[in-house]
Amino acid sequence: MNSIELFFKNKFFGALLVLVVMIFIAAAYFLFRTPSEIKDLSTQMQIGHQTLYVEVCGSKQLDSISFVRSFDNIKQSKVSGSSPSKFYLLTIYTDAFETHLNIGRDSENEDLYWVYPYEEPKIKIPLGYINLEWFRLPNDLSCDHLVSPWIYDSIPK
Repeated sequence: MNSIELFFKNKFFGALLVLVVMIFIAAAYFLFRTPSEIKDLSTQMQIGHQTLYVEVCGSKQLDSISFVRSFDNIKQSKVSGSSPSKFYLLTIYTDAFETHLNIGRDSENEDLYWVYPYEEPKIKIPLGYINLEWFRLPNDLSCDHLVSPWIYDSIPK
């Protein structure tokens, strides 16, 4: 192999290596960044002069102070091997805003909930994972009719 062929061969592998590294960096950025929906909602909940209300399935009110604390600790990853087993509609509101989220109880950890947007997203991955160890939703609570229809079509159980 002459030096010109060796030069182009090494250049090809170098360029391929750079491309692979860039793909991994981009994937890590998109997988582990906090989605803008979560940042915006967290900012809205931090405004102190507003009374915050948090409901599950349109009726059960959660302790808003504990919820904000848990929401501030939302995670972008979790140990694999489980899936959301039951979904609920979560409504967060003040006088100034109202938002709806779908939350799914983890199949292995009853304190862990998968957070999904209410509106159907293009990429159907959780916005994050929130630990609500201070609050247990009863197993018989059901609001399937309130949860976004896309959830049952797109999210495997």
